[in-house]
Amino acid sequence: MWLKNPFLYVDPIQDLTIACEVYTGDPKSTSNKADRGFFFVKSTDISVEFLKYWEVAMVLHPDHDAQSVLEMIKEDEVAQFRLRVRIKYLDTVHFSGFCQPNKDMRQVHTMHANCCEDLESKVHDLRLVLDDWRNSMTSLSTPGSSWRVPSKCKEK
Repeated sequence: MWLKNPFLYVDPIQDLTIACEVYTGDPKSTSNKADRGFFFVKSTDISVEFLKYWEVAMVLHPDHDAQSVLEMIKEDEVAQFRLRVRIKYLDTVHFSGFCQPNKDMRQVHTMHANCCEDLESKVHDLRLVLDDWRNSMTSLSTPGSSWRVPSKCKEK
């Protein structure tokens, strides 16, 4: 769910800018667990090759979802060397999710319903996000107001 302009955090130098389920503190570390809740691709030859490689990898790994295949590519040193893709991983302070939520809603630009097992739980918790956001915008809420989520979904 987009709450504020997320493009303020897109780095024009990087080929890909990706939100995280879990952020390690280093925007370039492949140890960050990528989350496609916010995924910005700069149109470059490198990013096109990366996306083609990812598409082929998904065909080669039909039992894995796109996010899992992305994690495999990130860990493959040969692929990283060959592709030369530059990735910026976004801090969960501003690109929050249910896996690693930032409780201070003033800082959050997007909220992703990750770490959720089923659609019903996602919808329930996203409704809470929207209600909390609306309430914070229409009232004199306490600075640093926090979310009621995750409620049905879980943190990692």
